[in-house]
Order: sequence, then structure tokens, then C-alpha cells
Amino acid sequence: MTDKNISFHILMQYPPFKEAVEENNREAFEAILYEAGIDVSKGYEVVSCEHRPYEDKPFTFNGPLCMGTERRDAAWMQSELCSWENKRASVKDPELRAELSTMGKTGCADRVWSDENLAKKVLKEQNKV
Repeated sequence: MTDKNISFHILMQYPPFKEAVEENNREAFEAILYEAGIDVSKGYEVVSCEHRPYEDKPFTFNGPLCMGTERRDAAWMQSELCSWENKRASVKDPELRAELSTMGKTGCADRVWSDENLAKKVLKEQNKV
């Protein structure tokens, strides 16, 4: 299972989420968390802490953070928003998973997720170089 954290700093910029919070609408709140990649069926927590809303920015925010588990359903796994770590963890072949853990997020890994057979082929080709 892969952790998935989403800052309220980001979520509150989405008007339907802001409305769900203001109206205390738990169903809409959880539906938006699900759309954002949190598997609400496994539970989640909202904690107030200092965190970075954006991974690649130095900006810190002191406020609510939704903490949960990243979804593993087929639709999410095909999404551009699915994390690389989640995709790697879902690979069934342990040798391939180990090889992917040593790779960066760029290069041939971009083509790996089509299917496991293609991934094995790409890795074999890369090792020849």
C-alpha cells in the first residue's frame, strides 16, 4: 500500500471541495478525495500540520492535510495522477519490481506501464546498452 497525502491548500482551490467542507457534506468530501486518489474505503485522517502542498516547491503550509492510502483500482492505475511508487508496487513480477526500484522516474520507465511483458522487454534492451 502506498501513502497518499493531499493538502487542503490544494483541495480548497477546487470549488466543489470548498463547498463540501463549508456545508459539512461528508459524502461529497469523500467523493472528491476518491477522485484525487485516496482510497476512502481504507480510511483516512485529516491532520493539521506543517507540510509542503507541492512536492517540487519549497513553500510550506501550516494547516489540514488529508492522509490515506492511494487507490489501486484499474482506473486509477491508468491515470496520469497515479504515483510512480504505486505503479511500481503493483507489479506482480518480483524481479521486475526490484529492477524498477533501482530505476529513476524517467527513461524507459515511461513505457513500462503498458504491460509487464513490454516492461521486461524494455529492461532487457536497456541492459544491452
